[in-house]
Amino acid sequence: MRSRGWTGVFFVAALLSSACAQERTPPMTLEEAQEALADRVMSLPGVTGIGVGECDGEPCIRVMVARVTQELTAQIPKSYEGFVVAIDETGDIEAH
Repeated sequence: MRSRGWTGVFFVAALLSSACAQERTPPMTLEEAQEALADRVMSLPGVTGIGVGECDGEPCIRVMVARVTQELTAQIPKSYEGFVVAIDETGDIEAH
C-alpha cells in the first residue's frame, strides 16, 4: 500500500513538471490588447470608439462613449491584459 502513495506523489510531480515546461504565451502588446478589447466593447450601445493613450503617464486603453452610464461602466473592464482602461465621454460622434 505504501507504494501506491508514492506513485500518486510521482504522478503529481510529473504533472507539475510538464505544466512548468510548457511555453508561456508572452503578454499582449498595448495595441493587441486594444484590438482584443475592441472586439468585446464596440458592440455595446453608446460606445463610439476605442484607442490607446496615456493615463497618469502610463500607456492605457481609452474607450470613448457618447455618455457615461452605470450600464457601460459595469460592462467595460477597469483593466484589460494588464493595461488600465479609461472611459472618455465624447458625446455623439457624427461623420461630416
